[in-house]
Amino acid sequence: MVTTRSKKAQTRLRDFTNGKTPPIETGGKTKATPSFIEKAFKGTPGKASKKRKGPPSSGKTTSTKRTKRSEIDEGDSSGKNNIVINRAPVLQLWTACVTSFLHPSLEWSTCLSVGSSISTICAVSKGRSIGKINRSEDDKEKKNKKREQAKEQQKNLDILEVMHFKLKLRDGLALVGNEHKGKPANETLLRTKFGDEGYEAAKGIFQESLESWRGDEEELNEQAFKFYEGFRPDVASGQKGWGRKGELDLEKARKVIQR
Repeated sequence: MVTTRSKKAQTRLRDFTNGKTPPIETGGKTKATPSFIEKAFKGTPGKASKKRKGPPSSGKTTSTKRTKRSEIDEGDSSGKNNIVINRAPVLQLWTACVTSFLHPSLEWSTCLSVGSSISTICAVSKGRSIGKINRSEDDKEKKNKKREQAKEQQKNLDILEVMHFKLKLRDGLALVGNEHKGKPANETLLRTKFGDEGYEAAKGIFQESLESWRGDEEELNEQAFKFYEGFRPDVASGQKGWGRKGELDLEKARKVIQR
């Protein structure tokens, strides 16, 4: 008996093993069906996954507070208090303490005014010497006229001598140069230069150390500015150090001042 085979496409095992899609006859037409290999790798089609959204950004960045111009590093193993500050406020506070010690009858506000005046005089002198502050353009005749007018107006005023500086007082305030009236010192501003704790610490050490000179006030008055030069903050010389901060070592100040 002769066996006849259909001419239609037949499914063979190699069609599966080769990963091919076997054709299926449907109504005289063939169409491809996905192989089990394709199903295994492709999986069932689904919706595209959405990325998880994080919490909405406020668009704001956290700002960091600036460190104040005056910082206090409280003590190392030896118990020192170091204050980062420039020289002018140190001279002002030191002069005020010296003035109060030498002239206890004066109000503290007057002593601060004296300190502010001497600090200003030193700053102007230093600024001119290094070319940071221009000298007055007034001619010599005009300067002499101003000087004579100021001398006449200030002739009846009290003279106060502190650390080799001679100042005149009017209404409890120190005058600088040809001023007609003095300017009150701003203790609140001075305090911010040191920081609250630094201000009280420096003032306390200055006043405590000055007590060792009780009975020798005249000699102290001669040496007081040299003491300041011995403990003032270290900064670069010349224009590089103008207005710069240095470290005020309060323990060093105590050793320099005390007898």
